[in-house]
Amino acid sequence: MGYTHYWRQSRRMTDDEWSAVTDGARKIVDVSRRLRIRLAGPVGDGEPVFTDESLSFNGSFDADEDYETFYLTRGPNDFSFCKTARNPYDAAVVAVLIHAHNAAPDAFSWSSDGSDDEHIDGRNVLKAALG
Repeated sequence: MGYTHYWRQSRRMTDDEWSAVTDGARKIVDVSRRLRIRLAGPVGDGEPVFTDESLSFNGSFDADEDYETFYLTRGPNDFSFCKTARNPYDAAVVAVLIHAHNAAPDAFSWSSDGSDDEHIDGRNVLKAALG
């Protein structure tokens, strides 16, 4: 096993919900980088990917801070997960998961192997990005 976050989406997010999620995720990426969290594209290099249907990123391979790709879609999906091994990019993953739940609370839910104390960095990134 490992330190893992899980999520479910009972329905496809609306255009407004998905726009809110991706706009917020872009801000989360920007704030994370200002905080020196090395974010990269899905395989640990390049840039995080944002499309009309999904978003994905990882920690930086060059900094040995990558693990599993965080991949979020508009949904629906019965079960998704991402193991971060508590690497620094975990804060960005937690921030996006909280934000997605806030954007579509009736459709998106998440849980984690981590405790509330282990999500503090993610909550702080979210607060810095979106207030």
